Amino acid sequence: VFDPAMLARPGAPGYKLLKNFTDHAMLVDTRLPKNDPELAGPINRLFDEAGRQANAYQLAAQGLLQVVFAQILRKRYYRETPGENRSSQRKIAQLKNALELVETGYAGPVTLAALADAAGMNPKYFCTFFQQMTGRSPIEYLNGHRIEVACAQLSLGNYSITDLAYECGFNDLSYFIRVFKRYKGVTPKQYIKQLAR
Repeated sequence: VFDPAMLARPGAPGYKLLKNFTDHAMLVDTRLPKNDPELAGPINRLFDEAGRQANAYQLAAQGLLQVVFAQILRKRYYRETPGENRSSQRKIAQLKNALELVETGYAGPVTLAALADAAGMNPKYFCTFFQQMTGRSPIEYLNGHRIEVACAQLSLGNYSITDLAYECGFNDLSYFIRVFKRYKGVTPKQYIKQLAR
């Protein structure tokens, strides 16, 4: 959900430590203990901040992420990657390039060719690669991201459903509603009613 690269910038506090995560020399454990209050507290507050998106929430989220990574390092909730895993690190970097294109370009027409190009692959191989890495096709992932953005906007009450569909990269309102229902189990209107409750 949160990219360590937002913290691991040259000159930022803890840059050298966090760079181990962005370079995949260290991997955060896939399951973190929920009974550790020093970790659970900041994580819960982090998601509260992200969900609320109140004034200056980015600053709060950045600070909380640093606390979370400090606890992960202190308590060794990570594993070190063996040197022979260079190939998988390269694959992760290629995938990240494609995911960044989804995150920054979701509102416009994101083509399979553009995603494959971002990953430095041909489109046919890219589809297989993406499916193996994420468990979803590139289009499923793109639509899923668009729907998550739509849900965040609906929770803020900023858009009409029609405007939101276009803002999230859907050119057809009925297609947006169908995709929304497939991912969320309800239509956008029903989702708004659930939020109101």
